[in-house]
Amino acid sequence: MPVPEDTVKIDTTGILPYKFKDEPEFAYPDKKDSSGLFLKRPSNIRTEIEYDPVTGEYNFVDKIGDFNYRLPKTMSKKEFQKYDFEQAIQNYWRTQTRIKGIEDKGGLIPRLTIGGETFNKI
Repeated sequence: MPVPEDTVKIDTTGILPYKFKDEPEFAYPDKKDSSGLFLKRPSNIRTEIEYDPVTGEYNFVDKIGDFNYRLPKTMSKKEFQKYDFEQAIQNYWRTQTRIKGIEDKGGLIPRLTIGGETFNKI
């Protein structure tokens, strides 16, 4: 029996054991779930930040190419300053962690240590 075009089809996917949520419509950038169940954001999605001098707000626009793929998100000047400060702190500590990791390894080339008396006599 054919289904009329204006009839909504019943969802047959069932219930997922783990709930996957899409980004909330008005979530601020970089506030993501850190669980291993969620993948990182694809590299072709970029966020552009535009300042609107008329309203004094900052607009975050998620784009794929030239296509706006989400509704713009806005922040007041005070919210943006807080966001920018938090990003600067995260980037600072991320950089410090990388530098510390390289120093602990003795540079870019790791040290190779081989034990045993045979190599001591060479």
